[in-house]
Order: sequence, then structure tokens, then C-alpha cells
Amino acid sequence: MATTVCIPAHADDASIVVSHAWTPIQAQSGVDTALYLRIENHGKDADALTRARCPVATFTEKKVVDIGEGVPAPRTVTSVPLPASSTTDLTPKTGFVALLQTTEALPVGTSFTCTLTFRIAGSIDVAVVAATAAP
Repeated sequence: MATTVCIPAHADDASIVVSHAWTPIQAQSGVDTALYLRIENHGKDADALTRARCPVATFTEKKVVDIGEGVPAPRTVTSVPLPASSTTDLTPKTGFVALLQTTEALPVGTSFTCTLTFRIAGSIDVAVVAATAAP
């Protein structure tokens, strides 16, 4: 069992703090997977996650999970809203960043850095680890 260390990443003004970033392990490259994480908005203004860039994926998409007619379905969105003074968890049940066409296998313990861009807070580099479950 791998041990993960949670090192929060934050913007210079510390209004946005990102932690618990992880992705499920993948045995091969070329598959689609998800990036899950926690985003805390300590600011007095709402913000939004507008972009994600990860070196292990050819493309990324932001997704939210809608419960329509009782069946959860991921839906691509242009941004993930982050209300002021709140915590937003991107999980399999709420939403995630889709890592599309991975460029390498992601065995347990693989780590990499993604850059997340927020409407107000700007860009933040976030350490991500491949794991079998959330850290």
C-alpha cells in the first residue's frame, strides 16, 4: 500500500488552496482517467477553475456529474464554480478533471504536477499521485 503526502498548493494570495490531488492507477497509456482533488476558496469572492494542464494527458476536460433520471452522468463544463468561503471536492460522485489520452502508464505512487488555472487566483501548480483510493 502506497503512502501519500498531502502538500497543499495555493495561490500567492492564499485565497485558493488545492489538496488531496490524485488519479486512479492505470496499467497502460492512451486511456482516459480522472483527476480528483479538493479546492478551498478562502476568498471573499467566488472564483472558478477554468483550465487544467497535466503532462500525462494529451487533453483535459472539466466535468461535473449530473443526476438526471436517477443515473449519474458526467457533463463537460467550461469552468467549475468555486463559491466564496467554501470547499469544493472533485470526486467520482461530484465532478473531476478528465485526463484524456494519457501519455504513460500510471502505476501506484507515480507522481506528476498539473497546472490549474483559476479565473481570479491565476495558475497554481499541484502535485498529483496515482493511487488506488483517495489519500
